[in-house]
Amino acid sequence: MPPKSPRWEDKVPDTEVLKRAGIPSIITKIRKAQVRWAGHVSRMSDDRIPKKLFYGELADGKRKVGGQKKRFKDNLRLYLKDFSIDTESWETLSADRPSWRQAIAVGACRAEEQRVKLKLEQPIPAV
Repeated sequence: MPPKSPRWEDKVPDTEVLKRAGIPSIITKIRKAQVRWAGHVSRMSDDRIPKKLFYGELADGKRKVGGQKKRFKDNLRLYLKDFSIDTESWETLSADRPSWRQAIAVGACRAEEQRVKLKLEQPIPAV
C-alpha cells in the first residue's frame, strides 16, 4: 500500500513535504543558480559587459548614510558562506568547471540540510 498523501488538515511542515518529494527548497535552488552564474561571469573574458558590471565600481559618488540596500555581491558572499565555499578564493575554484559544479552541488546539499535543521528547531506557533 503506498504512503498516505498529506492533507491540509495534517499540518505537515514544508520541510517534511520537500523531504518526501526528494527536492530542495526554492530558496536553495535560487541561491545555487546565482552562485553558478557568478562562476560563469568570473570565467568570462574581461571585455564582456556582465563581467565589467560585476567587478566594476563607481568612479565617484557615495552610498547613502544608514542602512544600505544589498548588492548582488553582498548576497553572493552570504551564499558562498552558506555553501561552505571560501569567499576569498571562489574565483580560482570557478575556473575549473567540474570542481566548481561539484562544490556548488555539495554546498547546496549542506545548506539545505542546515536550513531544515534550523527550521525544525524553531518552535511551532500555536494557532
